[in-house]
Amino acid sequence: MDDGVQAEVTIWRKELKIKDFAKGRKLRIETVSPAFIKWTKDDWKTVNEVDTEDMCLGIHYTDLPTESMEEGQLKFTIYWKESEKWDGKNYEVNIV
Repeated sequence: MDDGVQAEVTIWRKELKIKDFAKGRKLRIETVSPAFIKWTKDDWKTVNEVDTEDMCLGIHYTDLPTESMEEGQLKFTIYWKESEKWDGKNYEVNIV
């Protein structure tokens, strides 16, 4: 049943790697342990950094402030606090 309600966030997880999400929504990155997210909207000319928060459900998350961003590509990488290691990979998501 379609009640006309639209989600305000789009969720990205390592096991659910979305490629695109709708302009006007926040991008929520969920992880299974505490992490630090480094992200950019302009191919690493400007770098933003944010820590995840504990949901107390075995999930940590952060909402990137993407709701006012124009269409284009957003890139991010993950630093795992407990193991003190970077993921070693950049992830890309398109705002469409």
